Amino acid sequence: MGGFISIVGGRWVTYAVAMVTTAYITRILGPDNYAKYVQMLFIFGVFYTVFNLSIPSAVSRYVAEHASKGEMSRASGVLKTGLKTTIVAGIVASTIMILFSNQLATIVIGDSEAANLVKLLAISTGLTVVISPLISYVYGLQKFREYTLISIVSDSFWRGSLLVALLLGTGLYGLSFAWMVVSAVSSLALAILILRIAGKAEKYPLSQLFSYSMPLVASVYLGFLSQWMDSLLLPYFGTMRMLGLTNVAMTLVNTSLVMINSASTVLFTHFIRIDAISGREALIEAGEGISRLLSYCFIPFGFLVGATSDLLVLIYAGEGFSQAALLLKFLSPFVTASTVLFVIWANEVTATGNTRLLLLNTIIALASYFPLVIILIPWLGEAGYVLARVLNSIIVFPYIWRKTKAKFPIRFDFRALFLSALVSMAIVLPTALVEITTSNHLLTLVTSVLGVGLYIFIVIKSGLLRKDEISLILRLITHYFNEISNRSRRILNL
Repeated sequence: MGGFISIVGGRWVTYAVAMVTTAYITRILGPDNYAKYVQMLFIFGVFYTVFNLSIPSAVSRYVAEHASKGEMSRASGVLKTGLKTTIVAGIVASTIMILFSNQLATIVIGDSEAANLVKLLAISTGLTVVISPLISYVYGLQKFREYTLISIVSDSFWRGSLLVALLLGTGLYGLSFAWMVVSAVSSLALAILILRIAGKAEKYPLSQLFSYSMPLVASVYLGFLSQWMDSLLLPYFGTMRMLGLTNVAMTLVNTSLVMINSASTVLFTHFIRIDAISGREALIEAGEGISRLLSYCFIPFGFLVGATSDLLVLIYAGEGFSQAALLLKFLSPFVTASTVLFVIWANEVTATGNTRLLLLNTIIALASYFPLVIILIPWLGEAGYVLARVLNSIIVFPYIWRKTKAKFPIRFDFRALFLSALVSMAIVLPTALVEITTSNHLLTLVTSVLGVGLYIFIVIKSGLLRKDEISLILRLITHYFNEISNRSRRILNL
């Protein structure tokens, strides 16, 4: 429970820091230089994704397994074997970036004079690849508070340093230099701290790590491609305006996914621990029980975001993006429900070592999405985009579910998924009625919040949630606000 609270709090803090610093960075750099900064992030993302070889995921998986059995020297061996691999991979990544800096600057950044930026970025990228197993080790030990603290401090230190460099008037070169210095300092600090915690290590076979990470590698690469799929396809088969609208809508969809993704972060090591200690059947039962809890707790948030889409789009992007509100209305409930399903499936699949199913899911999803976009978007515009996403999930899920069932008897509480969506009409219908009769955004928000209250009342009174589940939720909420209160007092007392 404490792990979930720490992860949720950490995610919100990280998002808040990112929003504030990005707002300043965009204003200091201006449109042209900010575009170059975005492309630098893209280069960093590509090389980090390619060269970490999914070793961090393998380290998390096997550290969690051995730590749950009390085999701490074995867990430390996993870390040190992973580090040896990423040291080599990081050096290779940096070398390639430096050798091809002129080409990367010209093709990706669009400025041949930016080659020195790429060279500084190469060092930062290589160091990030090298230390990636360190944080995964902490995560695998289920030290979620420490993991969250490291993530918050590292991200805030990085973003703050970039901002200071820009405020000093050093431009993109100062930003790149600050990025390199922060990477070096952070890498050294994390290495000293975490290696001291790890202590003595048994020799651990690299082949074991690769047996888990290699099937993931292709899936991660394709997943990275899928994240950029809209950017690649929409301007060509639709318009740049459509890309902007869908980007705003999908960004706001993520507001309903923060806690689901936080739960997913905790579930991974939790499922590994259950599988290692209690066996496969206990893992399957736990997955089904948690799917029920996630459905009733999080799906109404997707409907709430959709119901208040006009207000959210107005606040986030302004009136110029008002058409994104209609996209958000349909995408938020659907994406939230499908994410709940995916979180349970993906964590059980990875916990049991069936990582090839992740690769298969990504391949089928990309192969299905591409023709749907080509056919539907030129014909139906923004509605075609929504329909393409919905149909893609309908096509992919049944096939992947059957393939998974052939490996192990995974279970999901589909009744809870359906009922939570049905009862969420208590949020949608009153809000829709208010929107039809008035354009008052405040009244719409109040109606939606009252709808959430009605949803909670129906779920509790109808017995859809058991008393022990309600008690757990109340403890989570109480613990969450206690954590906020305690941290606020500590900050005020500094």
